[in-house]
Amino acid sequence: MRKKINQFKETLHGFIDQADDLCLVVSAADTDMPLVFKVIESVDQEQPSDIVLSFAHSATTSPEYVAGVMTNVDVQIEGVNALREAEGLPAWPKLPPACHDNTQPEKARIQAAMRHVRGFFPANEDHRIVWCFLPATIGNKMEYAKVMVELLPARGIEPWMHSQRILMREDSAEPYFVPFLHENKVEGTLIYHVDFSRDALLQAMAEEALDPETPAPQRMQTLLQLAAVDASHQRPQDAIEKYALCYEYYLTQNQPVPQSMCLEGVGDVMAKNQQVDVAKGRYQQALALSSKAGPEGLPAVMIQASKAGDMCMLRSEYEEAEGYHDLASQIAGKLVNLEFKVDNMEKVGVARVAQGKNASAAEVWSNGIGLCKEGDYFMRWRTIAERLVALHTLRGSQSQLHAAEGELADAERACKERYG
Repeated sequence: MRKKINQFKETLHGFIDQADDLCLVVSAADTDMPLVFKVIESVDQEQPSDIVLSFAHSATTSPEYVAGVMTNVDVQIEGVNALREAEGLPAWPKLPPACHDNTQPEKARIQAAMRHVRGFFPANEDHRIVWCFLPATIGNKMEYAKVMVELLPARGIEPWMHSQRILMREDSAEPYFVPFLHENKVEGTLIYHVDFSRDALLQAMAEEALDPETPAPQRMQTLLQLAAVDASHQRPQDAIEKYALCYEYYLTQNQPVPQSMCLEGVGDVMAKNQQVDVAKGRYQQALALSSKAGPEGLPAVMIQASKAGDMCMLRSEYEEAEGYHDLASQIAGKLVNLEFKVDNMEKVGVARVAQGKNASAAEVWSNGIGLCKEGDYFMRWRTIAERLVALHTLRGSQSQLHAAEGELADAERACKERYG
């Protein structure tokens, strides 16, 4: 996928820098658009002498779409003016009234906006203004196309097009615009087909992992990701083979943390296939490796200890489970990961109850609730409160039960306010 993203980015840079074509039609599905916008944002940052204006709102009617564009331009001008004021520079003027006049033709309003923004720069300087008319969801294709067709260079490059670049959107799921361009042989317009779908992502990752020109560290990282995909799609043998290849590579590179992540991945595969004993062993091996890495290995130690604790619980090894989850909780605290810390505090309490250590279980759960309140971790507050209610119902005093029920009521109220 990195290659696909880079290809799209290079295409955008090349399109902006050239002077022969006015329009670039981006053919993409709605699900591709978030990544399309991220690439455009990156290109904007890398082309500081140019202005990139993006309009992602849906097209319902052509006047409403253009009105949204004009409002957005004024907002973006305001944002630039805040920076210019801080630098002691004069403010850029907002769009002229004609741009907001819905009685005027859409093409005339857009052209007026383009000339206005181009006027911010001296005519003899090399600046490009990139207009990204790219609705996240197109809405009414005919209304959107009616506006875009008016901007095509059907009669060649006209004066109003000077220094302008226009990006348009085609819905790849229901193509309309691209066939029109082909049939009418519109010049000065390029077409780029984007595919950031899940299948395309996996295909690109596989190609990257097999490409000998890809640097080895990058290939191994991609192979690790593909192994995780295999594991999630119930292809355990494929996943294990990939993890083994990565493990051997990281062994030769003397990189214990990535090595441990390969063992952890195998442990995940075994756990998913109910091979609890083998899974526990792999997590323990992973933990031994990541522990050698010092501070660098702490995030891996935290996760692997928690997973080892989960396997111990399934094996009824409650004291060992308590130790692993307590270790994970302590490291999470050092890494300021409140959610993971409290998650494991809850598990520590479960392991203690299984050993008959009810008072210490109630203590760790009460401490966990205090952290949940501090960090607004409402869902875990509720589950821990439910455990306290169950514990005190069976073995606690009435006052303890009453206090636990009050905590649960507060947690449920907080969850409802936050999540509805």
